[in-house]
Amino acid sequence: MTPPTPDATDAPRKARCFRLRALLGWSSVVYAVLLGVFLAVLELWSRPHWLWSGLLFLPPQLWLAPLLVLTPLCVLWHKPLCALHLAIALGVGFGYMGFRWHRPLAARAPALTVVTANVGQRDPRRLAAFLEQTQPDVVLYQDGRRPGLLPTANRAGFWSARQREFVVASRWPIRGSGLVGALRYDRQPVAAWFELDWNGRAVVLYNVHMPTPRRFLEKFRGEGYGLEAVRWRGLLSRADRDANAAYWQERQRLAEALREALRREMRPMIVAGDFNMPDHGWLYRMFAREWTDAFAARGRGWGMTFPGRGGPVQQLIGPWLRLDYVLCDAHWRVLDCVVEPPQPAEHRAVMARLEFQGEDAKTPGRD
Repeated sequence: MTPPTPDATDAPRKARCFRLRALLGWSSVVYAVLLGVFLAVLELWSRPHWLWSGLLFLPPQLWLAPLLVLTPLCVLWHKPLCALHLAIALGVGFGYMGFRWHRPLAARAPALTVVTANVGQRDPRRLAAFLEQTQPDVVLYQDGRRPGLLPTANRAGFWSARQREFVVASRWPIRGSGLVGALRYDRQPVAAWFELDWNGRAVVLYNVHMPTPRRFLEKFRGEGYGLEAVRWRGLLSRADRDANAAYWQERQRLAEALREALRREMRPMIVAGDFNMPDHGWLYRMFAREWTDAFAARGRGWGMTFPGRGGPVQQLIGPWLRLDYVLCDAHWRVLDCVVEPPQPAEHRAVMARLEFQGEDAKTPGRD
């Protein structure tokens, strides 16, 4: 009997290898296409839907999880596909997550340095190092219910004013302040205004703290996503879906009302605070289309400000959301914007240096 030739012996193995390589190729391409469509929908179609709006708050790194399976297999069986996987990871990590490469600009006119900080779940005294480093002219605090602990509120050479949870400390005199209209959530105000006398010019600061969706997002998890789904609760509960839908409808109403209030402002304006909105989706676009996002214009790195605390997984990933912003109107040009270094705090502070463009400036100060 004639023994089989080597080619005949290898044929089944080669066929299996070909099928595996084809499967890996199609899986990688389909994953890349579906991920692109998913991120586009997340960016453009999250407005009316509670589920899509909630997904914006999850770590973007989660969308790369299929690569944990696909990439090791491709290393073994289809190495050229690793280039596609690398492109996907870079696209999410540096494109979708908004890595910035800007350098600070030199001032050509008077500039104002502004810091915003949500101090509700942190020791505000830990801000002292960041404030010493950035030397702000104005600090806007949210959740400043203990003004005695705020690093600048009682410092010599600073004026301070308070409207409920909103506190502003300024090197310049504060002429007046008040809450923004009837904007309330659970009977709590969501924004306040403070007018500065800056070099003899009236400049108005809007201090913002939009309501958090935390309690609605936590309903999805419950005792674990899989267990909650089996119990027909969490994500699948009609009551939770209705509560989430009501929350996002109210967020839309508040955002639109705040936008209209800001549109009516005629004085040079800076808007800062904890917006509780990621830098993707309809809420962000509502503000970024009309006012300059200081970090997007002149920031460096990812600029993530939340969450600053959590379990081992969160500590490994690090903050994954930009919820805290400094926005400015056409009267200002952004020179620099930095985020507070890592701190054991829920929110990191944000500093922006803004150069005054003049009373008649008409276009946003982007470079």
